[in-house]
Amino acid sequence: MTHDERKALERAQVALSTLAPATPRDDALAFDLRYAVRHLAGAQAKSVSSEAALNVLRAAALNALSAVSVSLDRRTLTRGMIEAARKAVAAVLEQLQAP
Repeated sequence: MTHDERKALERAQVALSTLAPATPRDDALAFDLRYAVRHLAGAQAKSVSSEAALNVLRAAALNALSAVSVSLDRRTLTRGMIEAARKAVAAVLEQLQAP
């Protein structure tokens, strides 16, 4: 885990906390979500076998954030998608904090 990965996920958490199904597309929100997706993908690519459990969480967060980002663009965002992404991001951050 890098400092950048954690910061990207923290920015995504903030972005997710401001979202609602009726939120209009916002370039800053979209950027923060996609920024986190890029960092998750990069962290997965550079990971070692001892990070297998973390990579499962990263994949879930990556998929959830991608779905929110696409749905925000298409204006098909649901409360369930937002909540799933919040939980997935929180799980990765929690795992990153673990000793």
